[in-house]
Amino acid sequence: MTRAGWYPLAGAGDLAEGHIVDAVLDGRALAVWRGADRIARAWENRCPHRGVRLSIGSVVGDELVCRYHGWRFAGADGRCTRVPAHPNSAPPSGLRIQARPVREAAGIVWCDSGEGSEFVEPEPGIVARPLMFAMGLVALRGAMLGALGGSSAIGEAWLRASLPHEAGGWTVTLLLRPAGPHECWVHGLVHAGAPARPVAIARAQTDWLAGVRRLFENSL
Repeated sequence: MTRAGWYPLAGAGDLAEGHIVDAVLDGRALAVWRGADRIARAWENRCPHRGVRLSIGSVVGDELVCRYHGWRFAGADGRCTRVPAHPNSAPPSGLRIQARPVREAAGIVWCDSGEGSEFVEPEPGIVARPLMFAMGLVALRGAMLGALGGSSAIGEAWLRASLPHEAGGWTVTLLLRPAGPHECWVHGLVHAGAPARPVAIARAQTDWLAGVRRLFENSL
């Protein structure tokens, strides 16, 4: 079941020009990419020709190219612009890739679930590497609220917690993205002001979150 709202797909800094990454939102496989125009996009990760994953393709300018037969799709509207097997024929105007609403904020690429929800931008922070938990969103949210002392819920898919003292004690916003019934990705924003070592702080948050994941795995 698709949940209304905006969810994190990737760190904006990890999505360089010409780069494509995989992401899954509530069972929907997405190809997240950035063209020469620097705009981040999230498309259905499936070529309409033979169903090949577009995330294993390539980016040429502002177009995404399928790896299998080289079909090209325009970043502006997902329309197919070229079929190499028929170079002298224009592709049908209705042949295009479905795009999801996307925006960038707080160093993260976000995607709308498709319900037309209002976007609420979180407080900026240091973007940490996301981790996957083998739990559904509701179960994971409840487990985190029960296990992380002083944590609090911010809506259905955001939580506020604190790193332990030995990891800096910074406040962290945890952003949950449901990938499937029993899989959820957790992205983190560490609110550390203007630190001298943002990479080290992001690593500390990731290590702490990995420890939380081991705790949950050992309790199963």
